[in-house]
Amino acid sequence: MKKGLLAIFVGFLLIACGDGNVVIAVDPAEQFESDSAKIREYLQMQGFTDEEIGVTENGINYVIIDPGTGEMIDESDFVEYNYIGKTLGDTIFDTTIEIIADSVRSHYLQDSVGQDNKLIHEAFLARFNDVANYEPDFIVYSSSGWTIPDGYPYRTPTFSFGEGYKNGLSLVLGKLNIGGKAIFLFPSALGFGPAGNSLVPANKPLIFEISPVEITKQ
Repeated sequence: MKKGLLAIFVGFLLIACGDGNVVIAVDPAEQFESDSAKIREYLQMQGFTDEEIGVTENGINYVIIDPGTGEMIDESDFVEYNYIGKTLGDTIFDTTIEIIADSVRSHYLQDSVGQDNKLIHEAFLARFNDVANYEPDFIVYSSSGWTIPDGYPYRTPTFSFGEGYKNGLSLVLGKLNIGGKAIFLFPSALGFGPAGNSLVPANKPLIFEISPVEITKQ
């Protein structure tokens, strides 16, 4: 398990941060252990038991909160789904749900919020602007790796999601019916890693809440 994660960052000795500084990267094995412990602690604090928490070999944790009562998702189904992406500190950095985006934008519009770091403040306001089109994303579901069909009519994803998102999405969708809900969490190495981005700091484990809303059989 750890060897696979080590391979992701073999050769990473120095990284450039968003502010232009160069820092020594954290040892990948140590980062993985730290991230895994934080993820487990977070889930326990949310009240989930060991029996409710699943974990894969590469460190993706998941919980099926509600399996749903609608139609079950099968291989090659065209699935529309909503998601909320956030850090373990519950800072939302992406969503397909307009009411969630509005809440985040309102938070950052307050004068007292984020002024200690204007770049972050402005990045959140730019991401959660009031003209974005918030609609469910969709994929052609596959347990071995989903695809986005040609002619994608919705918004282009803002982030280039890593293996944690891709693998986690395939993992939980196969366990849900329409109307269900699941979360999956993964170490930073499977997300934005030591570089982070304008909204997510370096070396942050991530959480995604996924809710399928419609299936089209192909």
